Amino acid sequence: MIETSGERFIGELPREVIKIVDVKCPDSGEPDTFEMRNLEALSENDEVKFVLSTRRDYGICARLYVAARSGAAGETGLFSPVFEIRKESGRASSRACS
Repeated sequence: MIETSGERFIGELPREVIKIVDVKCPDSGEPDTFEMRNLEALSENDEVKFVLSTRRDYGICARLYVAARSGAAGETGLFSPVFEIRKESGRASSRACS
């Protein structure tokens, strides 16, 4: 089993390896890191974890989940919310809840 941030192509990994692939949606803070070819490289044993921050991200997740399922990914879709935590200084930082 391997969990990946989704930025590197997983198609060269052995099919026997279960892959959990992160998809970082636009409002998560890292929208340009996902390798779209990974959706096609998923097998029925793999999982997709969507990192989302807003309602808009959720809509994007729904569309990508359908694409991932058509690429033979299993039925499991994981959702990992990202939110802001206010520090005493008043500055915000993003945190993932996985």
